[in-house]
Amino acid sequence: MVPTLAMGDIVAVDFQAYASTPPKRGDIVVLTSPDQPSSDFIICAASGRATTEPQPLVIPDGQYFVMGDNRNRSRDSRFIGLIRLASIKGKVLSHISPGPTTDIYSKRPNLGGG
Repeated sequence: MVPTLAMGDIVAVDFQAYASTPPKRGDIVVLTSPDQPSSDFIICAASGRATTEPQPLVIPDGQYFVMGDNRNRSRDSRFIGLIRLASIKGKVLSHISPGPTTDIYSKRPNLGGG
């Protein structure tokens, strides 16, 4: 699976997106992690649970199961638990991947000798 976002990407976030409507499956959301309240996370809203064995999970109203797009390394609801709507800060509307930067100083002219 190709990651949706990469480190260094620039994102546009609507911080009022969920003021009147709840998150939908597939939304990319910014949230405050319950185990690291000083950090914001960007993650996909989902319903379900990925394990080697099927696991029934009832998600109460007002809570969300969120999944990262890197199943093997994401700190998502499989580790931090269900997320309350109050912890979801906004919806990612778009993102830009800046790509590689050019370093003008790495291309110096050869001033002699070969």
